[in-house]
Amino acid sequence: MLSVNQIRSAPNRGRYLFHNPVLHGFMRTVDSALEVFHKPSREPLRLTPRKILVCCQAHIGDTILATSVIPVLKAAFPKSQVGFLIHPGSADVLAGNPRVDWVHTFEHWRLNRRSLPLWRKLALDLQSRFLAIREIRRIGYDLAIDLYPYFPNSIPLLFCAGIPVRLGWTSAGFGGLLTHGMDWEDSAAHVVEWHKRLLGILTSCREHLGLARTELYSSDDIRSQWRTIAEKYRIPDKFIAFHVGAGGIHRRWPTENWKRLAELCLDKGLSVVLLGHGEEERAICREIAEQSPDIHDLSGQLPWRLMSEAISQSQLLVGLESASGHIAAARNIPVVSIYSGTTRTSVWRPFHPSARVVVSSVPCSPCYFHGGCKGMECVRSTTPETVFSEVAALLP
Repeated sequence: MLSVNQIRSAPNRGRYLFHNPVLHGFMRTVDSALEVFHKPSREPLRLTPRKILVCCQAHIGDTILATSVIPVLKAAFPKSQVGFLIHPGSADVLAGNPRVDWVHTFEHWRLNRRSLPLWRKLALDLQSRFLAIREIRRIGYDLAIDLYPYFPNSIPLLFCAGIPVRLGWTSAGFGGLLTHGMDWEDSAAHVVEWHKRLLGILTSCREHLGLARTELYSSDDIRSQWRTIAEKYRIPDKFIAFHVGAGGIHRRWPTENWKRLAELCLDKGLSVVLLGHGEEERAICREIAEQSPDIHDLSGQLPWRLMSEAISQSQLLVGLESASGHIAAARNIPVVSIYSGTTRTSVWRPFHPSARVVVSSVPCSPCYFHGGCKGMECVRSTTPETVFSEVAALLP
């Protein structure tokens, strides 16, 4: 466990939402130079755009949360078309969404998680940047909204693409390239509330901000594929889904805890479906599934959209600090998420009234350390009994 004097302070880092002092110095210099020529306006924005580009080039969970702006934009500008600029790994989030007209992808080298040398990541960055700018120019957007408040953002790309009105946060740098910007204020509000605050600059959106909610779409083909899988593995209509994976190994829950939670569910007559990908997660699922034929192991067998469909067909999802909770929330499925103390849960919890987040109370939590600590008592000491009590509270 971290000692109290090792705990990183809460993420109130002045103007910028990153700690790196070198990056701080670089961004201060760049923004000071840019703002000599132009400072982004803080005034309300009155316009009726024909084509709107929404940008969130982070990973899957962030993109799911970014879909919360679609209902607001469609209500405020019903005749407008909407495109998204996202990370390539998030493309499935928008697949089949009838309210999204275009999807562009761009992979910033800093957000490339593949095991590649730096020069290769930089080359892919330049290639995808060039293609995205060309596609965006061809469509001719009137308005771009960059929802991502962290570095790296999409602001330089939007400027190069020549979009006339560019709205975003100044907290990741390059604010001088925005036409309308908003400064970050440290808050415990949910990230969807941040998105609503940014949209509030658009006067036409203000009366519709209450419509914000995340959304994911399926298709007849995906639903048919799921029915085939459910019949093959004799999965009942009512089941609880366990998603054992997390974005980082420090967020994992011990296998023995998963096994005990499955046992508690089985004792109440509940069937369990196991989800995950990668060899480590498959090994965890195999060990859990050995307990009973009422535990159905689908780990490593479902592509992303089919896994999302499995979650949407469940009674409830139990997952860790990962995109799985946001999938459940977007498909209106109750969710119990086991979080670590490395994250501000009020900000990043699944955006749904039936979402429960469980975090063990330890002296060093929240610590805000990206990679956690060796012990990770904040997540590993969460008991299966505590999690099951939340499950029982949410089930009919």
